[in-house]
Amino acid sequence: DTGTISIEMYQSMILLPEAMMPRVDDPRVGYFTVRQNDFSLEELKTGTRSYIRRWRLEPKDPAAYLRGELVEPIKPIVYYLDPGTPKRWRPYFCAGVEDWNRSFEAAGFKNAVQCHEAPEDDPDFDPGDVRYPTVRYVANTTRNATGPSVSDPRTGEIIESDIIWYHNHMRSYRNRLMIETGAANPPARSLNTEESLIGETMRQVIAHEIGHALG
Repeated sequence: DTGTISIEMYQSMILLPEAMMPRVDDPRVGYFTVRQNDFSLEELKTGTRSYIRRWRLEPKDPAAYLRGELVEPIKPIVYYLDPGTPKRWRPYFCAGVEDWNRSFEAAGFKNAVQCHEAPEDDPDFDPGDVRYPTVRYVANTTRNATGPSVSDPRTGEIIESDIIWYHNHMRSYRNRLMIETGAANPPARSLNTEESLIGETMRQVIAHEIGHALG
């Protein structure tokens, strides 16, 4: 009745990494971008430049990489599962994260994207810490999932991202399964979708959000 709420807020501040080489955006290719004002032009106006947002992946063995061999990155992209994630959904969430390895293999990297359980023996680990990309399970009635990220404004390098899955998104996808596939897929016709089917659906949604988080 008072129209007020209490909020607990965390702020993470980190030193930006040594600037990597940015990659100029090409509007024909669908990347998220960062834009900068350029005041150094000889023209009598301010220009703009746009860089794609991407993770820094560097091969451990540059020579093998240049030979076309699959090489692990120096620093892989590691997502941690929120400790609050129900255990029965964790394998599907991790599968959705690591499905992206097929794409990175086409770019010459193996094991580039990894999914791990949150460390239970590390007192410094916190899913809200900007140093740890996470897949967050949020127990509320929202029907959605998102894949936001934080990037270096100088270069577009993605520093951290979080996948947020809201509990009631399962209902959205049960309905979609029924409407879009029910005619040809008998298991999708039930109001109580079997666990393996809704799990595979959640896997696809997580993979979709990881796509956003990768840029």
